[in-house]
Amino acid sequence: MKSETWKVGWGLVVGWMIGLHGAAAVARDIYVNPETGEERSSGLAAEKKGADGPVKTIHRGVRMAQPGDTVHLAPLAAPYREVAVFHNAHGEPGRPITFDAHGATITGSEPLNPDDCREVSPGLYRTDRLIPAKLVTPEDAVSRRWFFLYDGRMNHMGRSAKGRNAPYKKPSELAVGEWTYQRDENAFYLKIDPKKKLADYRIEYPARGAGMQVSGDCAHLVIRNLVATHAYNDGFNIHGKTRDVRYENIQSIECGDDGFSAHDDCDSVIDGFISIGNSTAIANAGRCSTTNSRVFADKNLGTDLLFFGSGVHTLTNSHIRCSGAYSLRLYGADAYDNVCTLKLENVLIERAGETSPLKVDHNGALEADHVTLLGLGLQAAGKSVTLHNCAVGGQPMPEWSLSTATLWTADHNLYDLKLLQIGNTSYDQPVFNTYQQMTRQDGNSRWAGFHYPPGAANQPAWAIPGAGCDLAKLAKGPSH
Repeated sequence: MKSETWKVGWGLVVGWMIGLHGAAAVARDIYVNPETGEERSSGLAAEKKGADGPVKTIHRGVRMAQPGDTVHLAPLAAPYREVAVFHNAHGEPGRPITFDAHGATITGSEPLNPDDCREVSPGLYRTDRLIPAKLVTPEDAVSRRWFFLYDGRMNHMGRSAKGRNAPYKKPSELAVGEWTYQRDENAFYLKIDPKKKLADYRIEYPARGAGMQVSGDCAHLVIRNLVATHAYNDGFNIHGKTRDVRYENIQSIECGDDGFSAHDDCDSVIDGFISIGNSTAIANAGRCSTTNSRVFADKNLGTDLLFFGSGVHTLTNSHIRCSGAYSLRLYGADAYDNVCTLKLENVLIERAGETSPLKVDHNGALEADHVTLLGLGLQAAGKSVTLHNCAVGGQPMPEWSLSTATLWTADHNLYDLKLLQIGNTSYDQPVFNTYQQMTRQDGNSRWAGFHYPPGAANQPAWAIPGAGCDLAKLAKGPSH
């Protein structure tokens, strides 16, 4: 009798546990709408109906999310004025926490309040209410990322966090539509038409540091269909330790520092990213490893691509238009074994403005396969450079320079260079055979002029079939 009773009791316990697990495994949809939502709502319906309805803030929606849940942002015309933050958030393998913005925009900017400004001379206004003094470091960490929006147009005043850094003008030197910062006062000065009032302008300033932040110990997250803009730091950044964090179809537009930035011990995957008008398109540092696919970058100001520290980073099926002060910077950590590797596969990197050569420095390793490089020189003093099935040329005709300490491995390439220098020895097209014999590289390569039609739908007819990228597979910009 005791045995039968035990069996019945245990069966009830098992049934209760299975039911509990089944309930916990049900994926929920959590809705956010700042226009119609309420923080006391359940968040489990897109439209308000009794206790159900959307929550008002992203913060509330994210805090509610459990493994398997999806947080949905209402695709509003107006931007969300809030930072989206995942801190110490964990989904589960096969049951991630998903954040789907459905094309919504998170902005880091806020309208300038005319009452926070004082007119010091006709058309010249001063405000010391925008940056707390504690945020301004001796390196001007915040002010170097700063900008103002005049009627929607971003003005950096020739400064960027990882690039050109024009000196601040004196307030008396400002033209209409310009601004400056006086560090000793911790104050900004803005110049407008003296015939108008400050309220006549639609001026905004960057009040928040990021669009989407992931920090702490996080795993199994998916972030998709989000546009981040006008933050004074990064559009998207990660700090701490992350595993299985995936970004799909995201955009970073006109942020003060990086479009996307992974730090510390953070691994991440990007599949679809547009980065326009930031200081840096991608800047990954620390002990992280990242996978980046279908990236389109254009009009970035400081450094187009920046990878340093240690780890392995891949960039595939991507189109990078270089116009920053630096095109590519790749270097490893100080310890000899801490190599920073960048693997490029089916990538077009082209010169689109005044920029520097590709730079592979201390403990940096560059591996390129089916890559087209146009108008960009190379300065390599790092660990290694590997080039296979690539096309290198363009205007201005590039010069490539490699240190003898850099391991150079190359074959099945097409070159249209002005000069290729290995150590103190220089080679050009007439002595390409000598180069092949001396270096024992590029035995199946050619040095010949080629025509590259930008925007062509199909692969150009290279002198070597298959050299360079496949244009049809590259990420497209927003105008395509």
